[in-house]
Amino acid sequence: KATDPTHVLESTPRSGSLPSTQRNPPVPPFVMDRPVLNAFVRELVEHERLVELADALPTRARVSESALPVLLASLHERLGRGLVVLLPEDADARDAAEGAAWFLGDDQVGLLPSRGVSWESGLAPPPHLVGERSRALHVLERGGLVCASARALAEGLPPLKARPEAIELRAGLEPAV
Repeated sequence: KATDPTHVLESTPRSGSLPSTQRNPPVPPFVMDRPVLNAFVRELVEHERLVELADALPTRARVSESALPVLLASLHERLGRGLVVLLPEDADARDAAEGAAWFLGDDQVGLLPSRGVSWESGLAPPPHLVGERSRALHVLERGGLVCASARALAEGLPPLKARPEAIELRAGLEPAV
């Protein structure tokens, strides 16, 4: 059957379309969902200096602000595991996380900001910061990249048993209540 010309035509996609028959399942979504800028990351992953930096971790490095997002994304891809990057301020961590998400995708990058209020104040932190911190822990648990501010790490986290379980929402997913 392999030499039959109709077999070749049936299994060859035309004009870039994906085959949809059972014999030729469509390309898995994770291949198609990569951001366009991920091409830069794939190029840098094997660069000699990035390999040296990855092998030297944990270490300090001076990186220009504009190159930081692509460096972090490439380092994360090179390591193939969860990575936490410590930055001096919440704003720096937010900028790095937003930039790295352009290269890795939003689902692979998290931000760990400070609570916004001290534990001693007796005030509850703003809900959006609580959610952002929880999401960062979830991203890290799945092997993602987390950009954390120094203050956020100094504040500490609640014990694992005291943290609420993550709720995932997406189209076609049946929520469990």
